[in-house]
Amino acid sequence: MAYSVFRLVIREALFHELIDRDPCAGIGQISYEPKRRLALAPANILSLLNPRLYDDPCHYEVTLCAATKGLRAGEVRAL
Repeated sequence: MAYSVFRLVIREALFHELIDRDPCAGIGQISYEPKRRLALAPANILSLLNPRLYDDPCHYEVTLCAATKGLRAGEVRAL
């Protein structure tokens, strides 16, 4: 929603000739090659759930949440 409002403001500025080009013109046309990700084996998950491996308790909690709830990498980054 915020992006839509921003685009509207930019287009109005462009229409009223306050700016000479649309800086948002290339956004939305970006493509990339998706990475293939495999699920971790149960033994690997158990080794990641050792709280002593983490310097920050927040990192351990996010890892624990991802492992127990089945979050994907993008969902973890969004948190």
